[in-house]
Amino acid sequence: MVNETFKDRPLSNYDRSKKIFEDIFLKYEKQNKIKFVSLRLSNIYGANFSSEQVNRGFLNKLILNIYEKKNIFIFGTGNNLRSYLYIDDLIEAMTIASRKINKLTGKIYIISSNKSYSFLYLIRRISKLINQDVKIKKIIYPKHVNDIEKRSFRGSSKLFQNKTGWKPKTQLKSGIMKVFSIIKKKISI
Repeated sequence: MVNETFKDRPLSNYDRSKKIFEDIFLKYEKQNKIKFVSLRLSNIYGANFSSEQVNRGFLNKLILNIYEKKNIFIFGTGNNLRSYLYIDDLIEAMTIASRKINKLTGKIYIISSNKSYSFLYLIRRISKLINQDVKIKKIIYPKHVNDIEKRSFRGSSKLFQNKTGWKPKTQLKSGIMKVFSIIKKKISI
C-alpha cells in the first residue's frame, strides 16, 4: 500500500509538475506565509461527465462503454490495480481538510478508498451489475505509453483518517450504480 512515507518517484511530466508546485507551497508553509495541505487523490469517479476532459474519468467512461455495448480494450493483462474514490467522498475529505487546516497544515495526505481493483475485475463487476455482456480485447502497450499507465496503485488514506475521522462512505458497487443511473438518465434525454 502506498502511503505518505513512500518516496516520491514522479513518472510523468504531469506528476513532476504537481510535485514542483507542492514543494513550492510546502516551502511557503514552512515559512509561515500560508497554510497548505496537499491531498493526493486516487482515481475519482462520479457524477461529472464533462466532455472537456477527454483523458479523465476512466471509471465513468468504462461504465458508459459497457452500457453502450462497446468493445473494451485492455493494455497488457488487465491485472493492474487502481484505487477509486467516489466524488462525494472526495468532497467530504476536502471540506474536512479546509476546516481542520490548522491541524493538517504542512503535510501530504493520500486520499483513497483503501481498496484497489484490477481492470479485469472492474469490467466483470460493472458488466454483472448493469446486466450487460462485454467483449474484452487485450492488446499490447503502445510504445508511447508512459510508465505510469503500466503500474499498479494501492493507496492508503489511514493517516488522513486517523487525523480527521474521515472515511470513504461510498462502496464500489453503490458508486457504480450511482454513475450508471446518471448515464441512463442522460442517454434517455
